[in-house]
Amino acid sequence: MRPHISINQLFSISFTPEYRKTIELNYSFKEKIMKKLFVSLLILLLFFTGCLNFEKEIIIPKSKIQSMIDKKFPYELNVVIATAELNSPKIYFQGSNIGMKLNYSGTFLDNKVNGVIDFNGEILYRPEQGAFFLNNFNIVDISINDSNFKGIDKFKSILVGVVNNYLKNYPVYKLKPKNFKQKLAKLFLKEVKTQGGQLLLLIGT
Repeated sequence: MRPHISINQLFSISFTPEYRKTIELNYSFKEKIMKKLFVSLLILLLFFTGCLNFEKEIIIPKSKIQSMIDKKFPYELNVVIATAELNSPKIYFQGSNIGMKLNYSGTFLDNKVNGVIDFNGEILYRPEQGAFFLNNFNIVDISINDSNFKGIDKFKSILVGVVNNYLKNYPVYKLKPKNFKQKLAKLFLKEVKTQGGQLLLLIGT
């Protein structure tokens, strides 16, 4: 004879804590998928109906970029003919470019050197990562403690190469996928510019 299972027993087996947890996890997963699908369909609907024919600015404060850069310094430079600590970065905007001032101290060809170096570079956007990077830094000014210092051009060349290589793959800001405006920016970013000490992202069609 087959074992007899009452309705109450069946209910207690089906809805054990483990089973209920599985149901809740499945529901949570499906809910997330539906939300993502809804947002994607809404964006496409707005685009194809012409409702997205507009321009909007997203503002990223300089303080956000400064806080990201602060995480990368101090940095110890160590090559065959030069050693130096780079520290205290100060970010600023100039035109459509971004600048960074760094204090440095160390040695170059056995000479003790210290001062401030001023870089100017570009803001690079990589859409596949939804992130912004500092790119193509050049030195616009450098102060040095020794007025008779020789080899300044070589020293500057080393600093530029090291800093560019150190920061080239480090994102100074990432778009937030859960923020609707920034999700749009990743899809429809038209221009990146600086204005009034802020980074402006222009989105639209």
